[in-house]
Amino acid sequence: MQVNPPPTAFISGSGIICEGSGQSAALTLNVTGNAPIQVTYTVNGGSPTTLTLFAGATTINVSQPGSYQIIEVVDGGGCQGIGNGLAEVVLAPAIQISNLDIQCDPVQGTYTVTFGISGGDPGSYLVNSGTVSASSPYVFTSFPIPSGSPYSFVVSDANNCVPIFLSGDFTCPCATNAGTMNLTPLVLCGNTPASALFNNNATLDANDALVFML
Repeated sequence: MQVNPPPTAFISGSGIICEGSGQSAALTLNVTGNAPIQVTYTVNGGSPTTLTLFAGATTINVSQPGSYQIIEVVDGGGCQGIGNGLAEVVLAPAIQISNLDIQCDPVQGTYTVTFGISGGDPGSYLVNSGTVSASSPYVFTSFPIPSGSPYSFVVSDANNCVPIFLSGDFTCPCATNAGTMNLTPLVLCGNTPASALFNNNATLDANDALVFML
């Protein structure tokens, strides 16, 4: 008569799956016993999944987030064993942006880009060439960009899930208008000083200078 020790199975590992990415996480099952060994586990206590394994370490790739726990181990001779361990797979929500807005600074001849950020890991939002507000609602504000120049931003977080690439260009409208002069012809004699009537209807930016030339 041969007496075999009861089979054992231990599950371990952890991982982060990015929302909508189709990624999987690698978990490890260490199994002992008389093969073939049936190992049954659940995710968050849901429907059981049974694998047929041989003694040793086996890697399983899973795409469902939650807590993985072994509920039954049975060896090739029908002997029941013990399952231990716990593996955690976390779903990382995708980053989203909203409310893109562009504001011009006519004095400096620049513009700034702002947009809201949600999802992902708010504590680790990262965007190049600007700043993100420290608390909700999280709003990114770019550094000033020269009017007519392009912008390019990469939005990511510590989970590094599918970064968002945002690019474009913008030219601020120019409202400057020098205005008009009175077009009535002037009649001058010799070296008589000349003066003309300005209609005082110019539209100027704050950094414009109005210059008259004859």
